[in-house]
Amino acid sequence: MTEPISTSLSFHTLSAAQGSLLADGIRRVYGDTYPMTDLYDMDYVRRMINGGLLHTVVAMNGDSEVVGQMSTVLEEVGDVTADGSALMVDSAYRGLGITQALGEAMLGVYQDCSICGLHLYALAIHQRVQKKSIGAGAAVTGILPAWFHAKSSIEGYRHPSGYRIGAVPLYMPLKSLPYRESYIPPVYSEVLTSIYESLEIERKLIPAPDRLPDSAQTKVTVEDKPSNGHYRLRVDRIGGDFLERLSHVSDGVSGHREVIYIDLPLADHAISYAVKEARTRGFFFGSLMVDRCGSDRLRLQSYSKHCVMPDAMVIHGPQGENLLELVLEEQRALCA
Repeated sequence: MTEPISTSLSFHTLSAAQGSLLADGIRRVYGDTYPMTDLYDMDYVRRMINGGLLHTVVAMNGDSEVVGQMSTVLEEVGDVTADGSALMVDSAYRGLGITQALGEAMLGVYQDCSICGLHLYALAIHQRVQKKSIGAGAAVTGILPAWFHAKSSIEGYRHPSGYRIGAVPLYMPLKSLPYRESYIPPVYSEVLTSIYESLEIERKLIPAPDRLPDSAQTKVTVEDKPSNGHYRLRVDRIGGDFLERLSHVSDGVSGHREVIYIDLPLADHAISYAVKEARTRGFFFGSLMVDRCGSDRLRLQSYSKHCVMPDAMVIHGPQGENLLELVLEEQRALCA
């Protein structure tokens, strides 16, 4: 944070060669405590920009310093939803309309990438982002009590030391999503139906049949984020070996990563089988991921109760509060 030298600002989309400017801008506001630790990793940033998965618009002052920025992250090129992240402005430059200008510049990115909506992860240490997002049309889609690393800190807000910081996932629509059909596992029928109703998107919800997978092999993409203590499995096809694959991962990762997520495709009619098997391994409800990699997805989570402090989470609104109650009840019941 610095005093403004100049109010003459320019706005640019970062290239891979300029990737280091992203971390420079983050450090200007957060030092080394920003929750999205990947964005400090220049190899990651350049690889993501080169791959068309990370798009960042920055505001630069007359001394070519980044004083504000906004990023969007795709999981795969061609996805119609993305993660909105890394919106920040140096406090010395606030009040100059930078946030609005960044948002207007990012609209061009959304149009170029055909993005229909954004997944947001509001820090559950204050209500400000949750309240503004809901007021702007976003809907709460889950609760992830262990999303951010315990080392994260936000100026002006206190969180118990040594505990991971929770996130409130929200979906912000930008334009209409493609029509899709989603199989709804009975155990989560009530919560998923409620979330879908709040999203007001075109979906056919089908009660998931109680049947085994057609395929023998599960198709999985692994995302390992040791800097944030995350391990995530994106399941693109549920196979008969699902429990074996999941058990192998859970046993191998346990003790090395604080949190494991499984993203299950609701387009797969074997979703009930996968949910049942995952729950036997201590996985429980996390969130609904709208239109990610060709399917709506049910995100399940597993974490040690010792790495979170639910009482410290700040939740805005009854939907978020009800989802937190569900998550904590499941965690107690399935991870006793």
